[in-house]
Amino acid sequence: GIHPLLDVGCAYGRNVQTAHNLLKEKIDSNKTIILACDCNEGHLAAVNGLCLPGVETLFARLPDNFPPQSLGNKINNDGASGILMSEVLHFLSGEAIEQTLVAARDVLVSGGVLAITACSPFMNFVPNESGVCHINSIIQPLYESNIDRRWPVGDGINLQTLLSGRDLDGRGDNAIKRMPTFFHPFSARDLRRAVEETGLRVISAEERWHPGYPPQYQNAGRENTQLLAVKI
Repeated sequence: GIHPLLDVGCAYGRNVQTAHNLLKEKIDSNKTIILACDCNEGHLAAVNGLCLPGVETLFARLPDNFPPQSLGNKINNDGASGILMSEVLHFLSGEAIEQTLVAARDVLVSGGVLAITACSPFMNFVPNESGVCHINSIIQPLYESNIDRRWPVGDGINLQTLLSGRDLDGRGDNAIKRMPTFFHPFSARDLRRAVEETGLRVISAEERWHPGYPPQYQNAGRENTQLLAVKI
């Protein structure tokens, strides 16, 4: 039978809805086809509110509660055909990323696919008064000066402190306060290495523009780290 897809860091379910539309012909009302995971109960409630057949939600916090203890029951202990980690790993330290990748490998069935998107060190974020991107002016030099480290920005930056008082895409300071404090963008090179060390085969790893980002984030088409890998 078909193995389910895990959306790790599902937020309000945008990717869940897209996957559901693609997989709906294979959905059996008695079987989970998409498992949406998040550490925010409000996000899980929003996905539940979509009332999509074959979709279930599960609390998961990376890396200490992934995979969740109840995951085996949800997927009949068979494993997952795919794992999507979209815009979530950049909130983890390098060590936590590595732990999460090992856990993801173990959950995937043979032939299963891991897809990741995350912020790269080259993205623009919030223009300041002078028109210079405040985050990029800090993170890119930090990355380049530590390029020989295992995770060049592995110590992360305090995102809330950095953005304090700034207007995040017109949403004001309250939007900043809701964001995680720790922010750790990484390159395709560093993510590829970490994934290959788990034994997964990397199909592609590159920095590209993310169509879901606001235009002001753009910086030479390298704003988003994207990786696709398969379990052999």
